[in-house]
Amino acid sequence: MRAKTVCVLLACAAGAAGWHAAVMRAPVHRPAVSTMSRRAFTIRPIVAQAAAAAAPGPEEAPLSGFAKLKASLPPKEELKKIIPLAIMFFCILFNYTILRDTKDVLVVTAPGSSAEAIPFLKTWVNLPGAVAFTVLYSSLANRLGRQALFYTVLGPFLGFFGSFAWIIYPMRDLLHPVALCAYLRSVLPLGFAAPIAVFQNWTYSLFYFLANMWGSVVVSLLFWGFANEVTTVSEAKKYYPLFGMFANVALVFSGQFVRYVSTPHPSPPAGRGHLIAPDCT
Repeated sequence: MRAKTVCVLLACAAGAAGWHAAVMRAPVHRPAVSTMSRRAFTIRPIVAQAAAAAAPGPEEAPLSGFAKLKASLPPKEELKKIIPLAIMFFCILFNYTILRDTKDVLVVTAPGSSAEAIPFLKTWVNLPGAVAFTVLYSSLANRLGRQALFYTVLGPFLGFFGSFAWIIYPMRDLLHPVALCAYLRSVLPLGFAAPIAVFQNWTYSLFYFLANMWGSVVVSLLFWGFANEVTTVSEAKKYYPLFGMFANVALVFSGQFVRYVSTPHPSPPAGRGHLIAPDCT
């Protein structure tokens, strides 16, 4: 019985396999579709899409002038960053232009000084000072955060220039060692004229050094480092050219400001001189 059962099962399995193979080999008969029907099926969706596109839609109301202006403005999130950055850049370059126009005048027209003091300042004051500042900045960058580093570096510049206008320059006669430098000129060779002039007018020399450092440190290092940190790449591509426009506007305003304050007034207040008052005595 078991042998017969096994034989029957094997026969059934072989028959099922044969029928499955036969069905797989048999051709599939599909209903024929005419060429015209196929073209109709293809053309109907295209015609329906064209008709839907040609159908008149709801008319859009024209935008007013204020709406067009509002649509052309950047998003509010970007304006919160771009407007303060533009104002910062304007103020920094406004100050830089004034400092650049003032530093050479102070040194060249100072008592006991001349144009030969400028190369000495560039070589023996600016270069060592820049190297020392680089070392100091690297040390501060490793210890302070970005915000604290920004204010720590910017604070001494603002403190010195503010005190120069209100304290140092009015007290220049007391601060400059005129008698000592006159004695040094009498005992030293003529080649020491430039370093003696720099030492005699040390407040002007310090002003010259910090005015030069303002362009390198505040403009190139602090501002652009801060701008690159708070803006994305796409925002930088859109708005950095506008910062260049603000820079040109700042140069124009600062030039007019220097021209105004350097023009002699008919009756200056008693006890006050002009911003740029050469003293060649």
